[in-house]
Amino acid sequence: FVDLDRFKAVNDSLGHGTGDRLLGEVAARIREVIGSAGGVVAGRLGGDEFAVVLPDADQAEAVRLGERLIARLSRPYDLETSRPTIGASIGLALGPDDGATVEALMRAADLALYDAKARGRGQVRAYDRAMHQRAEDRRELEFDLRAAIEHNQLRLLYQPVVNAMDERIVGFEALLRWRHPVRGEISPAVFIPIAEETGQIGRIGAWVLQEAARVAAGWPRNIRLAVNLSPLQFDDPRLVETVRQALARANVAPE
Repeated sequence: FVDLDRFKAVNDSLGHGTGDRLLGEVAARIREVIGSAGGVVAGRLGGDEFAVVLPDADQAEAVRLGERLIARLSRPYDLETSRPTIGASIGLALGPDDGATVEALMRAADLALYDAKARGRGQVRAYDRAMHQRAEDRRELEFDLRAAIEHNQLRLLYQPVVNAMDERIVGFEALLRWRHPVRGEISPAVFIPIAEETGQIGRIGAWVLQEAARVAAGWPRNIRLAVNLSPLQFDDPRLVETVRQALARANVAPE
């Protein structure tokens, strides 16, 4: 599986027409790279994801071809009025060890692709069985996170912000924590990306704002409070109203 990195940014900033032309250029480059490899078949699965099927290839050959694809797809594109630069991540699976059916192989390649993206993008990752277990663990965490607010598993810690000149505490930064009933403390580095990818970050972010404002209402007025937002929350047209409601409900001054 070949998935384009940063394609959505091009589509959003330059328009879908430019995005469509870019996909055409990507397809041409894929044909160019695989043109000399006998029997190779490539196609677009949808969106910005492509598939390449290599007959009778071993893992080393597949990785080498994947690296050539990434290098070629990562060069700037000349699209008349713009020269966008994107990248590519690749997940590969080998039959029959990784799957004896088309569906099993596609699932394995998809898991490998997800792993490539999670490790920083722009690389080739081969499937291994541990990826399946990690995917199952992540699905369980995703399910459990949906109920974390209702079950009072989320809480905020308040990290002091200190004036370096006189060591006075001038404010606090609210830090979100999740204590899972079985797994114990789950790192924000693990559960925040899950919340973002599954669309839960808006609901969780609103709770954080309300809880932080509620606690800050009991502090001296000169103590400031910082609350982190996910970049995805800025896509929500109701964000300003969400902040306003949290402040009004707690009777906290915006400044």
